[in-house]
Amino acid sequence: MNCPSCSSSDTYRCETAHSQGSSSGKLSGTSTAISSGWNVAFASHGGSVRQTSHFATQAAPPPIPREFRGNAFVGVSGCVGILTGAFLGGILALVLIFNGGGDSVPLVFLLCVGISGLFGAAVTYRPPPTESAKEDYQKKYQEWLKTWICARCGHKWIPSENP
Repeated sequence: MNCPSCSSSDTYRCETAHSQGSSSGKLSGTSTAISSGWNVAFASHGGSVRQTSHFATQAAPPPIPREFRGNAFVGVSGCVGILTGAFLGGILALVLIFNGGGDSVPLVFLLCVGISGLFGAAVTYRPPPTESAKEDYQKKYQEWLKTWICARCGHKWIPSENP
């Protein structure tokens, strides 16, 4: 298939161009150090790497909308809120104990923990994606699957739209 912009035959489906220009792998290594006193230290290190060429980036699929990503952060922030509430509630409880208000300590402590946890979760809550957002993304993704890209000029097109 030739590019409608520059007539080059060096064209690819975006899906193919993106997958061929992207790679991922794992890096690992071991280090050894010997000091003058013959002390030996070993270290192992590793990580993962993902490389994408400029051409593959141009041919990338539509980005996944933020509301489609998981809500794990809500749980973490809720836990941080609860821990913060426990800390503040503990301090307030100690103040009450030393000032003679020992009867209300459990109530104050639980109130601080509950309010802090709810606040932490409420600040980061994201509602689930709507049906129309899902349909919009699905439509864009299906369009991307039909899209071609020219390796010479970078022009993108859907063949049915440019006969």
